[in-house]
Amino acid sequence: MKHLETKTLPKKPTRTIINHERERVPYSTGLQRRKRAETRKLRIEAKVLTAQLAQLKRRRQEHIKNASALSSGIQRQHMINWRSVAAVACEQRQIAERINCELKAIMADQDSVRSSVLQVLVKTNAINEKDVNFLRNTKPRPDSTLPTELLRGDNGGAGEQAKKSL
Repeated sequence: MKHLETKTLPKKPTRTIINHERERVPYSTGLQRRKRAETRKLRIEAKVLTAQLAQLKRRRQEHIKNASALSSGIQRQHMINWRSVAAVACEQRQIAERINCELKAIMADQDSVRSSVLQVLVKTNAINEKDVNFLRNTKPRPDSTLPTELLRGDNGGAGEQAKKSL
């Protein structure tokens, strides 16, 4: 017996499949509504952002006008005075910071000396236990015999010279 070859022919679509394909819409009405709503929101946002941009441009123009007015005449003199006052204040702040660092270093040295003295006193039994606890818990107070230049904030007369330059 000869082997019969059967060719498989592609199936023809049935009528029901063809009808469903014709009825299918590539989009849904819900999707259309969402896209329209999103478009509306984006248009509103664009209007709001355009209004904000216009407002910022107006403010910038006003600022430029005010800045140009400040740079002329009497107002310019006030600006120069303000800058010199700011420079003096900055210098005084820097001096105060430097003095503060120096004082902190002095306090740290005093604290280390104090703790060394306490250790020696405890080792030699020269002080009783109550006194040791009291001395360990107390902090040294700043001495009022600091140089008068440090207390006044003078730095070789630099502060006075800056004040006179005003």
